[in-house]
Amino acid sequence: MGETAGVSLIAILPELFLVLGAVAVLMVAVTSSSAARWLPWIAGGTVVLAAAGAVVQWLDVENQGVTFAYGDMVIVDHQAVLTRFVLLTVVALALLIGWQYVSGLGTRGGEAVALVLLATVGFMLMSSSIHLVLLFLGLEVGSISLYVLAGLGQQSVRSDEAAMKYFLLGSVASAIFLYGAALIFAGTGSLHYRGLFTFFADGQVIFKDGLLTMGLALLFVGLLFKITAAPFHSWAPDVYQGSPAGIVGFMAASAKVGALVAMLRMVQVPFRELIDTYAQPLAAVAALSVVAGTLYAIVQSDLRRVLAYSGVAHAGFLLMAVAIGAAGSVSLLFYLATYVVMLVASFGIISLVEGPGSAGSALDGYRGLARRSPTLAAFLGVLMLGMSGMPVTSGFIAKFNVFTTVWASDTGLEWVVVVGLLASVAAFFFYLRVIVLMYFEEGEGEAPAVPGPAWAALAVSVTATIVLGVYPGPLLDFITSALT
Repeated sequence: MGETAGVSLIAILPELFLVLGAVAVLMVAVTSSSAARWLPWIAGGTVVLAAAGAVVQWLDVENQGVTFAYGDMVIVDHQAVLTRFVLLTVVALALLIGWQYVSGLGTRGGEAVALVLLATVGFMLMSSSIHLVLLFLGLEVGSISLYVLAGLGQQSVRSDEAAMKYFLLGSVASAIFLYGAALIFAGTGSLHYRGLFTFFADGQVIFKDGLLTMGLALLFVGLLFKITAAPFHSWAPDVYQGSPAGIVGFMAASAKVGALVAMLRMVQVPFRELIDTYAQPLAAVAALSVVAGTLYAIVQSDLRRVLAYSGVAHAGFLLMAVAIGAAGSVSLLFYLATYVVMLVASFGIISLVEGPGSAGSALDGYRGLARRSPTLAAFLGVLMLGMSGMPVTSGFIAKFNVFTTVWASDTGLEWVVVVGLLASVAAFFFYLRVIVLMYFEEGEGEAPAVPGPAWAALAVSVTATIVLGVYPGPLLDFITSALT
């Protein structure tokens, strides 16, 4: 068992660097006439320092064990640190690919970078929170930053509409989460994970009028909205289609990571004894998500909406791992680590093809892309195959791990694996349609201009998608050894 500390800078070291970096970015953007030259260096240095802070946390966990800090509201363990690495990977890829968008904002570029860094802080706090109040604070810090990012470009009425829709529906979801926490407190007298676990483990549960069951359901609904699980997904296609292309990938990936790891920790500790209560409902949401996401994606004519509904389906696959509790930890984190890389890179290519501040990405715009930009088309093709779960890609390994883990979990959820398999087969249609448009149909337009940093980030993403599909052992073993 690790140590307990009232105040520990190590426990929040990556978050501290990110907040200081956000402050530095804003100060430079406001006071310096050469801010455009300094912002990339400050943003890059901040991410590097945050990654170094996460390494320090990892070494501390290895040497000292798990640390609890700030009134035992924050936990620093391998799972929290792994989540930090995933989020920092998302930030690094998003900034490298989307810097053209940041530059295009002019004097407001600093605001965009600061919001990205602060959103990451919120989702990091969610991953290491073991108290429902801190979890809510992390949720709000991350969510409010994303609401502003959605409408920051002010390129069109569609962008403003996306930001407003995201804000209004997101606020409702946050209120639902908060009401669920209130019901949990009313039924148990505690908001701390340790107190909740003790309450449920001792069999003190009194389901009078379904109070605790309703509280648990509302907590999950608030988080299911963030991961775009059906039927709480209706906002995602419109928001992803209307938001500036240069930032959508970060918005989609970071929120999923924060909310899913928060759900994972909830089923690992406070609600571990209630698996018979939540397993089947979460599995039902997972099944609905993979079916609805797949069917709706098939009929879309905009690539962003295709990826939005694809994200609904992937949320379903990820929820399968959450539904079986702590047993799904390894498969969930591996799936997240591989999926968010493909997601950010895919939206990054959209921003390069359509323009970083654009809203909407009609599929017709990708006709003949292989002739205009062969490398970019090849990258997008590999990413589409990866998200479809094609063998020899990381997407296949991620889905295979989830399916086999759920099947072997002895929770009676084999049926949801069958649904997932059938949906995966049907999903090949809309992923392969993009490849057909790029390689087998004629189209007009010029070759997209791709900055050097974006090329590097895309190359790393595609390489990781292939390498982890062929040789996933080291990453899987690393996650398994860290979580066991």
